[in-house]
This record gives sequence, structure tokens and C-alpha cells, in this order.
Amino acid sequence: MLLAAIFCGGVKMAKKMNLEGFFVFIKSRTYIKYQSMAGGRLPTKATRPFLIAAEDPKNKGIFWAIPLTSHVQKYKERQEREGARDKYRFGTGLGRETCFNVSRMIPVCADDVTLLLSKNQNNKLCKLDKEQSVPLKKHVLSIASKPRMWDVIMPGIQIHKLYNAALQKLQKQREKEKTIDRKNARSI
Repeated sequence: MLLAAIFCGGVKMAKKMNLEGFFVFIKSRTYIKYQSMAGGRLPTKATRPFLIAAEDPKNKGIFWAIPLTSHVQKYKERQEREGARDKYRFGTGLGRETCFNVSRMIPVCADDVTLLLSKNQNNKLCKLDKEQSVPLKKHVLSIASKPRMWDVIMPGIQIHKLYNAALQKLQKQREKEKTIDRKNARSI
């Protein structure tokens, strides 16, 4: 499947749109920052596609992004060997069999992502079908809603640091929007 990436128009367009189920790239500057905060435990390529699996249940505006990998057999063997059934989910994404590596999911804000377009389907946004996205979303939310589980499911990537960084960014965006709204209200 031929893919292209588009910036989703920043916070304004992303707020109007529910990003859950869409395939994205994490912007390079954000990914590099997260990579250093996670001690190099995230996938090495900044061009790896991610799936926005769910919006955070406590903080609307933070989304849980799961990296995809086409090395399905490798992760099925790892899952069997480690008994780690919560860490990996398998399905079809971007036109091929895929492993959704839940053990490396990260929290992101809407303006940290670039949406993927399918060139084969008249530039339609790439999205996971509901049959797969609903159970995956439930699984991700069961983990995201229990921060004490993060270190068990996602060991070594310092997920609490990444979450706090995303939360701080979201709070700054909201403050900036309030300031703009106040300025606009004064000018009326």
C-alpha cells in the first residue's frame, strides 16, 4: 500500500476530529525527545507508523499511540516464550499482517502526529477497521486507566515521564488557547 503523510492542521483540526483508530507518524522532534526520555527503549526509526488506539480516560487530548511492526512471527514467538499476552496484539493494519506492540505504546498530543494517507485509495486517511479497533481500544484503556500497571506492561521506557511530558504540553496548549480566547473576547 502506497502511503503519504499529512499534517493534520495542528490542534484546531485535530480537536474537531477523533483520532482514535487512525494510523499516524509521530513528528520527529517529539519522537527524538521521547526516545531520549525513554532511554532508547522505543523503536529506533522515527518513521515507524503508529496507531492511535485510544484517548486517555483521565486527560482528554492525550492519545495512546502504539507502534506497528511487520515482524509478526518474531513477536508471536516472543509472546509464547514470555507468556506476555498483554504486550502484543495481532491483526491487519496498513494492508498487511501486523503486530501492535502495546509494550511500547506512548502518550501523545494531537499536534505531535501526522496522519497517514493511502495513495491507493484516493488519499483516504488510513484507519483501522472497527472489528479490530474496538477490542484493541478496550485493552489499551484497561492499561492506561491503571498507572501502576504501566511499568509491568511497558517496562524500562519510563512511561510516567513520557505521560507527564505529554500532560505538560497539553496544559500549555490549553493555556495558550485561553489567552487567545481572552484576547478575541476583548477585541469584540
